[in-house]
Amino acid sequence: SDLGGLGAGAVRLFSGADGSIIQTLVGQMPEDWFGNSIGSVGDLDLDGYPDLVVSAPQDDTVAVNAGMAEVLSGRDYTVLFQWFGDSADDNFGQNVSRAGDVNGDGVEDVIAGAPNGLVAGLGNAGYARVFSGADGSEIVTVYPPASGAMFGWWVSDLDDVDGDGFDDFVVGAPGGIMVGSEYWPGHATIFSGRTHIPIAQLHEDRVQEFGFTVNPALRTRAFWFIAIGHGFTSMVLIAMMAHLAPMLTDRGHSIQTAAFVVTVYTATSMVFQLVGGYVGDRVPKRFALFVFTSIQALAVFILTFG
Repeated sequence: SDLGGLGAGAVRLFSGADGSIIQTLVGQMPEDWFGNSIGSVGDLDLDGYPDLVVSAPQDDTVAVNAGMAEVLSGRDYTVLFQWFGDSADDNFGQNVSRAGDVNGDGVEDVIAGAPNGLVAGLGNAGYARVFSGADGSEIVTVYPPASGAMFGWWVSDLDDVDGDGFDDFVVGAPGGIMVGSEYWPGHATIFSGRTHIPIAQLHEDRVQEFGFTVNPALRTRAFWFIAIGHGFTSMVLIAMMAHLAPMLTDRGHSIQTAAFVVTVYTATSMVFQLVGGYVGDRVPKRFALFVFTSIQALAVFILTFG
């Protein structure tokens, strides 16, 4: 919109009841691109009205095209919080969103991306910054693994992906980068809201998952279900191995046949330790674990009742 000058931008709010215009917010300076990204962030000021975050990625307050994002009151559209990019051409606010409750204080937080931000002097690397919805302070700034990523082109909240009681968030990067010897034409990174470290990176048709540290893992229900299930599975397998040869001989097989079966079983188990590791590096580990455990359970069932 050119209401505030050429390319200044504007945001128009409409009634969900009858489609009428509730409010028009106009950019203050030409070429700011006010309203380039907008989103609801919940009732941050607790006045009973949901608030909104709006960006102007070519705002020049700090430097040319450094960018700006601000939270406006849903009641009277006054500015509650306002943030700016670090340096010229960062395009901070290219995308803005609620971030969920990242710091666990019960208030929705806000995230903004700056896809052209400089990182260690490298252009178009980008960054994304999460702010407290309670007081507007910076919670964390996250960065891509290489320059040229345009990291922060897209940002969004997520549910509690890792089950540690804190909402997580995701940052998209459409730029092609080299990570080691591998070319990524674009990727998205899921970050833990609690530790701010990557949980997983998604690129092309693959997902690269990152392991938990001890404390976050111990806080997840999945960890304890897997630990208890693995304990029972190990108990069954150890008991089966201890009684495999006697069970085979009781069914009429010779000692030689029983010894051969035990040997083949042991060798196969050793080989599939390596196969499991290979597969786990190439497919999501939760799916690999489900398939291998299901096969193991089926084999025990057949051995017992077959």
